[in-house]
Amino acid sequence: DLARSAWSISGLPLELGDNEITVRAVDGVGNESSVSINVRREAPNEAPEVKAGEDQTFALPDEATLVGTVSDDGLPDGSTLSGLWSVISNPGPVAFADPNKLETTASFIVPGTYVLRLTVSDGELSNFDEVTVTVQPENQPPTVNAGSDQALALPRVATLNGTVTDDGLPEGSTLSLLWTQIAGPGTTVFEAPQSNETVASFSEPGTYVLRLEATDGDLSASSEITIIVHPQNTPPIANAGIDQTVSLPSTAQLNGSASDDGWPFESTLSTSWSQVEGPGTTIFESPNATVTSASF
Repeated sequence: DLARSAWSISGLPLELGDNEITVRAVDGVGNESSVSINVRREAPNEAPEVKAGEDQTFALPDEATLVGTVSDDGLPDGSTLSGLWSVISNPGPVAFADPNKLETTASFIVPGTYVLRLTVSDGELSNFDEVTVTVQPENQPPTVNAGSDQALALPRVATLNGTVTDDGLPEGSTLSLLWTQIAGPGTTVFEAPQSNETVASFSEPGTYVLRLEATDGDLSASSEITIIVHPQNTPPIANAGIDQTVSLPSTAQLNGSASDDGWPFESTLSTSWSQVEGPGTTIFESPNATVTSASF
């Protein structure tokens, strides 16, 4: 008891590991007695060192891969480390695949900024670290409209007025466009195939299907337009018949004819007799008929 009391009062410095302490007692006449004790000093328990990993940024519907790391001094003896992921700030719900594992995944429904905490305990002391997860909205494909169907006749060109909108995701992406021919009897030449507004020319008449496609580097969308290309319109062919000689009061029988290529589309061929020159006037019985009579 004397030895224990003397050691505890004196506050002797102890080194880590085994220490021997000897206490000696001497009475007034010189009688001496001593006792020695062994004391083992262990290092004090330190809280675990915790790293929750690097901050992350991604877009829905992806999930965060959480990789936590822990280092510990192994104290208290026989202790077991336990970890727990928790949510510190969040605009929406968070689901951990296994909140008690250092390496796990977290899934989200609502975009925004989340702060997640990894807490580790050795049964006596605990420590934590946090990671910020920025969740962007789910990328949507571009919205594409190639415009209205058209009909034209050669040698005219089609003016294409496509429209494209996008949500700007993925972050830092660039929207790219391309016009292509999907169907048609000939070839289509686009003046600016990578612009939503351009003109297209055609090698021959027929029905063409053109496609405007847009991609944000991750998702794509397209829209199609039909162009009906009619043949080039040519003038009608008119034949007034053979020259004639008549004696008054006789009339001239006119046997004209007219033919046409049928273009423009849904057009109607019209004919008309008229006097170009002469000493008097000409009266046509039916001036709009190819076959009629004329009096002078």
